[in-house]
Amino acid sequence: MKNIIKSVIGMIALAVIMFGQSLVSFGGEAPSIHLLSPNGGEIYKHGDVVHIDWVSTGIPQDAIVKVGYLTYPYEGVAQIVLVTNTGSYDWVIPATQPFGGDYLITVEYRIDPDMEGVTTADRSDSYFTIATEEIRLTISRDGVISWPIGAGGYYWVHSSTNLHDWRVEGIVTTNRCCINSDGQARFFRVVQSPLWNTTPAVMLERSSNSPSNSVLAGTVNATLLVYSSRVWDEDLEIDHLNIRADTAGRVRGGVANAKIFLNGMQVGQTQNLPEATEVEFAFGSSFLLKTGITNEVKIVGDIVPTTSGSYSGGETVTITICTGTNNALFRTSLARMSVPFMDMPGYTLNIVGGTLTAANGAMPDSAILVAGSTNNYVAQFKFSAANEGFAINKLILKIPYTSTLPLLPMTRMVVVYKDRDGLTHRDIAALTSNSAASDPTVIAWFPDGLSMYIPADEDSTFDVYIDMDSLVANGFSGAAGAISLDWDDGFSAIGDLGTVVTSAGPADLTGNTFVVRKSKPTFTVLGAGTDPVNGPLFRFSVVADSEYLFADNDNPVEIKQLGFKVCAIGCTVTGLYLYNPSTSARLTEPPIDPYQGIALVPLPVGSVLPAFTIPKTYEVRGTVTGYGQAGDSITVGFMQDANPVANGSVSEVAGSGAYNIWSDRSAPDNWSNGYLLKGMGQTQTFTR
Repeated sequence: MKNIIKSVIGMIALAVIMFGQSLVSFGGEAPSIHLLSPNGGEIYKHGDVVHIDWVSTGIPQDAIVKVGYLTYPYEGVAQIVLVTNTGSYDWVIPATQPFGGDYLITVEYRIDPDMEGVTTADRSDSYFTIATEEIRLTISRDGVISWPIGAGGYYWVHSSTNLHDWRVEGIVTTNRCCINSDGQARFFRVVQSPLWNTTPAVMLERSSNSPSNSVLAGTVNATLLVYSSRVWDEDLEIDHLNIRADTAGRVRGGVANAKIFLNGMQVGQTQNLPEATEVEFAFGSSFLLKTGITNEVKIVGDIVPTTSGSYSGGETVTITICTGTNNALFRTSLARMSVPFMDMPGYTLNIVGGTLTAANGAMPDSAILVAGSTNNYVAQFKFSAANEGFAINKLILKIPYTSTLPLLPMTRMVVVYKDRDGLTHRDIAALTSNSAASDPTVIAWFPDGLSMYIPADEDSTFDVYIDMDSLVANGFSGAAGAISLDWDDGFSAIGDLGTVVTSAGPADLTGNTFVVRKSKPTFTVLGAGTDPVNGPLFRFSVVADSEYLFADNDNPVEIKQLGFKVCAIGCTVTGLYLYNPSTSARLTEPPIDPYQGIALVPLPVGSVLPAFTIPKTYEVRGTVTGYGQAGDSITVGFMQDANPVANGSVSEVAGSGAYNIWSDRSAPDNWSNGYLLKGMGQTQTFTR
């Protein structure tokens, strides 16, 4: 069925997609459906009733079938209705239905109730027409055929006559008609868009691969327009094809080195299309369109400086193949014609520039630094490049401070990044104070000399490290700060295509807050043996990594509360205590029972767990019952605080949900939670 139609319009692929699904058995009988009418040749008008009839086997009467229609280019079925399998449906053609002579009715049945996947389907054997007016197709050797048609669609006649024996009379004035051929089949088409010529047959239309979106400023040999062309009956020579560059949407710039390519080979001259409202150019040197061959005409150009400047983002350009003195010549008949017979513009293309944006990257885990330490990882910033790669050659990093938050004790800043070749660099900048400014800052200025590179349409990060001075020299324990990337002062980057960027964003970009302290506790998990009943459940050491010691107090860190997680399977753990193993002294009273696997071990009122500059060892012990059967297990580890909590009194910090509370003794009520334990995944596990 439909062998002739398929051979003409290449519908085999569509038939495979739509109707080539495997039939699925239903109740022992393979389902099938067959459309009876309309089956081709019918002519309808708006408001007419189309009686759609079909027969089926192996399909229940209450099953749902889809009734729809196809039109050229037959790429998808338009649904009319979903109905039960009654065998008929009356479709009243709406007033909004497009005219045409290329309609096919389809009926489809799918076992899936969601109508996914065709099980069986059929369609009209030939085309029917939804008509509005008439034209007459005259075939000199075969007589005259009157055919009522609409405003669009393909209409088919089969004849052995030569193409130039055909002519079209009485064409609807708002349309054009084209004579075409495929093997022995002849057809004509009335189209909505007047891109077709007649006498003799010439086709010139914008190709589907012609650009319709953005073109990057600075691009060399950017494709601006692609047309396909085809002639029948005679070869056609075209001289001086006219091109119009419409740069009405431009602020500056035009198109340099514009060229025309025919089937991949340049024809005519290379032209500069400078800035203007609309400038038309005739590209010299003729080219030949061979009969029956589809040719590709491509127009390219450089979106780069011409007379006074280059395009930049937000501007537009439209290239048009336009009518003019192009001296199109039919090589056999020597008849001349205008090709195209009317202007055929491409899409209006938006000119886009390269962009560079900044955002915070992955934040460092540690929020507490120790005075006198070096190489502290405090921030990460991420740059994203679009449309072109960018090289950053200078930037400013800063840390704001106020009278209530004095200058942090820092000595230098280091940034780590990768260059164009992927090599890692470490650049160092000394810190300067800008205390006279309205927003006092510590500034690290990385002037010309950076070689950071962000490839086009990729991300690249740079990490920031700082070295700390001693508290004696500057600042005080507990002072907080955060690294900010200055969004405009001193920032400079240049793109591969010449785009200059002098700002990193709409405002300063600030990383996470960190605190500088005189000291901080460092915890280490130690082995606890193998006997949880008679031995410790958990052993750890703690040391104060102070940058210096008070002469009268070798006890710079006090721990007020620790949190532990306890998981017992097949047994129970109660009565947790904290012990000093060297003296067997119990440091906590009363005993702590884990609640939902969490044990908070606060030190008694007025008591603290000291951390010295020499490591001290402590143990968690408890009462274990029911342990000893195969499969029993106990796991104990530190609780990790999810987020840092602001400094405050013990009760304030504890009320904020902190598991671990400590102080570096710089002030009696200046306590911090145990954010330092984040990332400590070590546990003590006992298993039978």
